[in-house]
Amino acid sequence: MNSYFVDANVALASIVKRHTHHHLSRTWYRGLGDQDFGFCLLVQLTVVRLLATKRVMGDTVMPVSVGWNVLGELAEDARVVFVGEDAETERQLPAMWRYSQPTPQLVNDGYLAALALSSGRRLVTFDQGFREFPGLGLTVLG
Repeated sequence: MNSYFVDANVALASIVKRHTHHHLSRTWYRGLGDQDFGFCLLVQLTVVRLLATKRVMGDTVMPVSVGWNVLGELAEDARVVFVGEDAETERQLPAMWRYSQPTPQLVNDGYLAALALSSGRRLVTFDQGFREFPGLGLTVLG
């Protein structure tokens, strides 16, 4: 049985009903049965930031405190676990940043890949770019 680690784009899609991938995300969550899935603080903060961004949310933009509460409701699911970094995450991280071109977006993606690897979880995302990380267990939805 796999353990999963959810990227911010999957978490956001599951929360926002008008999101393009809402149905796909919710279907994946329902298909887990009793299996757990994890979030980390970076994913939580990213989701809260996006919920508070008018360009992303339009007229349904929400204050940061409300977005944090929405995430809290999601975390009440008994399957949710918090995934924190450890020494292994820090050891894995430099290998995730070996790119010849400046790639600031991959700073966070590299961290998420290292965290998924060090925690022994499959990363769940819509982002095909994660295929670039060697050895990463990955589930790309869509």
